[in-house]
Amino acid sequence: MVQSFHRWLALALIVFAPASLAGVDTGTDENDVMLAGHDPVAYFTEGKPVKGKPEFTAAHGDAIYRFASAEHRDLFKTNPDKYVPAYGGHCAYGMTFGAKFLVDGQSFYIMHDRLFVNKNVQVGEEWEKDIVTHVSEAETLWPKAKDVPADVLLAEIQKKREAAAKQNDDAEKSAASPSGSQKKQ
Repeated sequence: MVQSFHRWLALALIVFAPASLAGVDTGTDENDVMLAGHDPVAYFTEGKPVKGKPEFTAAHGDAIYRFASAEHRDLFKTNPDKYVPAYGGHCAYGMTFGAKFLVDGQSFYIMHDRLFVNKNVQVGEEWEKDIVTHVSEAETLWPKAKDVPADVLLAEIQKKREAAAKQNDDAEKSAASPSGSQKKQ
């Protein structure tokens, strides 16, 4: 019960944050910039988020990456798959719900040489409480979600929540009603 509450709370933190302009399969902003402009190589080499500079960029897939230095850009170009974030750069915790959200570049985690990013530090802290489970959940959902627009995924989640709430309300009403005391109409 408590774990379920925490999952819904985390989803609410993600959902009710400002709307994202995420790409379909990459978490880019309206200018196609990934990771809110943070340097993907710096997560690995410096162990912290570092803003990239517009003069050091590289395109990969449908995204533009920024780097703090030409050296980082060149490292990225030699092996981009090492540095690109999981789930197309969308929020890793959001993907455990089958949802896509942009990230602010501040929350990251590297596991098995793979970069995971989250919407913000608060969401990242919730995700880090059970990384193995969350990665497993996200890995299951990503193939289905990858090519679906973020707003469509969010609408599907909302429908499921509404259906679950209605089912819960119906169950509570049924439990509160003494059997046999209902009138037939």
